Amino acid sequence: MINVTLYRIEDKQFWKGQPKAAFRREARWHSEGRKVIYTSGLASLAVLEWLKGFISRNVEVSGLYDRHFILWHADFFLSELPAEIDPSALSSNWWTAPAWKSRVTQEIGNKWIDEKHSLILRVPSSAVPMGMGWNYLIDPDHTDFDRALQQATVAETDFDFQHYLG
Repeated sequence: MINVTLYRIEDKQFWKGQPKAAFRREARWHSEGRKVIYTSGLASLAVLEWLKGFISRNVEVSGLYDRHFILWHADFFLSELPAEIDPSALSSNWWTAPAWKSRVTQEIGNKWIDEKHSLILRVPSSAVPMGMGWNYLIDPDHTDFDRALQQATVAETDFDFQHYLG
């Protein structure tokens, strides 16, 4: 078995004790109306990705200080490595388009979702230079999702942006 530890920031009011999927508006690796759970391979990258998304919507960072968050991590035990996007197959400026306008990467993610070859897809982060950070997409409609979640060890920590960002 392969252990993959993944991290994500959640708004505490929506956290129910385990990773969940929701229909989200389109994002970097999927089109609107598809279920995907975005996670990161490091806690620090999960925080950075969350901040990047918050700032890209032109919301004042100080608005984070009045909200309560959970930083969760889950150890998933997989029978095979996650599928992976080959970064060299992406254009040199793939990360510059706003996430909701990133049609090329959305098509890649949509194809992965449709084909159901793997539960998890490893993708490069657009928040750090190429190859220095990885995000992981989880397909909650994949046939292995319920089994993997039942076997996973999920832990949560209260996360206060004001404490860490000062």
